[in-house]
Amino acid sequence: MCPSRPSGIGDGGASLCREKKDKAESEIDNGCRLSIMLSKLDSIPNQEDHGFYPWVNWSSGTGCSPLLGVSREPRALPVGLHWLCAESREGRSAMINILVLGSAGQIGSELTLELRKRYGPAHVVAGIHKTRPSKELMESGPLEMVDVTDKEHLSSVIRKHKIDTVYNLAAILSVVGEANPLDAWCIGINGLLNVLEISHEYRCAVFTPSSIGAFGASSPLDNTPQDTIQRPQTMYGITKVTGELLSDYYFKRFGVDTRSVRYPGIISNVTLPGGGTTDYAVEIFYAAVKGKKYDCPLGPRTFLDMMYMPDALEAAIQLMEVNPSKLKHRNSFNVTAMSFCPEMIAAEITKHIPDFVVRYAIDPIKQSIADSWPNKMDDSCAREEWGWNPKYDLAMMTEDMLRVIKKKHQLGLI
Repeated sequence: MCPSRPSGIGDGGASLCREKKDKAESEIDNGCRLSIMLSKLDSIPNQEDHGFYPWVNWSSGTGCSPLLGVSREPRALPVGLHWLCAESREGRSAMINILVLGSAGQIGSELTLELRKRYGPAHVVAGIHKTRPSKELMESGPLEMVDVTDKEHLSSVIRKHKIDTVYNLAAILSVVGEANPLDAWCIGINGLLNVLEISHEYRCAVFTPSSIGAFGASSPLDNTPQDTIQRPQTMYGITKVTGELLSDYYFKRFGVDTRSVRYPGIISNVTLPGGGTTDYAVEIFYAAVKGKKYDCPLGPRTFLDMMYMPDALEAAIQLMEVNPSKLKHRNSFNVTAMSFCPEMIAAEITKHIPDFVVRYAIDPIKQSIADSWPNKMDDSCAREEWGWNPKYDLAMMTEDMLRVIKKKHQLGLI
């Protein structure tokens, strides 16, 4: 059972004055019905200050919203005002123009393409920095070079593309972060602060993923609750806890629509991992398909939460689409799909490749990090508040991973 959010945490935002709870509704021609909180009106841009929105008729008149002056053009919503919509036709929040920071990373490379399928290529901007993007990513929609630590340039990109939703996936993963802790902090926290400040200014919604790394050895390791002690032992984990708190602060203090999930280990058949503790759960498939023995860096009975990439993408999109009135929590939701250890995934692979062999060469840094993370999280709050329901279990994921990677191997791609 999902507990209620503790008093004072994410309970509506300072900008949502409790004296102004009356609602007003207006219809626009695209069929959406907007339930607009009058308490938000104080934060709507002044007409004279926002020539930045030339497609919006700020003056009231025939065929326009008497409150917002929204013109009859179907997409005529100012940047970020999607979070004033309590309900669209499907009962969900709308995303119009989306920026994905870290688009060339493990999650970002696939999330960007999935968002383009759903929202249209022209409305999803791929933000890249150091990692070279795939050809498909470069050719399927707009792309910008964006350093999340460069606030001025990031702001110009958001203005240029009239962004209303930011997926902030820029981060340094756990193992690499231990080798470069200052870089991990700079990107994970200084970068996030830039995103939040700009999103406050331009009224963007923000998704910044957290992680099982936000927990520590003093957290309950089995059925780790949604709200519990978080004392991580890595810089990666510290940035994730800090990010959760900052995101909640900007929601409560400034009304920024921040949302987040605590991802477990992510397993993908497209993009190789890049320096995380759970990387073994991807590497092991490639070794099996290539007919190699695999030296696992974690002990055979090291349990960790995991998730197949299609479910990870669905979580990121589903949470940002859900009606915000349903959310008791915001930053961040436990989400998981399966919990297993190296011994279990090896056994599942040998059902398909009987002669596959796993050996254990324990990496002390990875093992110590894994030992401080949950064996299994309780994700009942995500299931109850926004309908989280993963599709893939260990058997289904293993079958699909092997199918895709075998095809790559046959084509000489790996």
